[in-house]
Amino acid sequence: QRLVRTEDGKGRKAAIEILLNTPTIAERIFKGQFGDIKTIMERSRELGMRTFDWALFELYNDGFISYEEAIRNADSANELRLAMKLKSKRGEPAGAGGPELSFDKEPTAEELEAIRAEEQRKQAERKRELENAELERRLKEKGIDSRFADSKIG
Repeated sequence: QRLVRTEDGKGRKAAIEILLNTPTIAERIFKGQFGDIKTIMERSRELGMRTFDWALFELYNDGFISYEEAIRNADSANELRLAMKLKSKRGEPAGAGGPELSFDKEPTAEELEAIRAEEQRKQAERKRELENAELERRLKEKGIDSRFADSKIG
């Protein structure tokens, strides 16, 4: 969860990811199959689950946050852009499709490097989160309170 700036710039709104403890989710966590969880969450909105990107989509769609703020905070900016373009009642602002990959205008080396660096940063952050979750699970299995174990990654 994260507080994101409102479109008028006068406040913030909470973008909240919701993961419910269903038998399927519990099994994936128990088996260490974390890669499937986001997909399950995306397909389980009717149960009340919500990915962080979907929370951003809803805030944008309801007019609380700007397109730029949603994309800036997204876990997967490209997937969120596509959802906004195809599903949002507000649509996608003109010229908001990210870097244009056309024959007329190619992104500069600096733009490509910035995009690549941001994606790598997000991947590394996600990897640390998964490693910390696995470490915490193992400590719990051994009966060690993770608050007293100073071995978190990152």
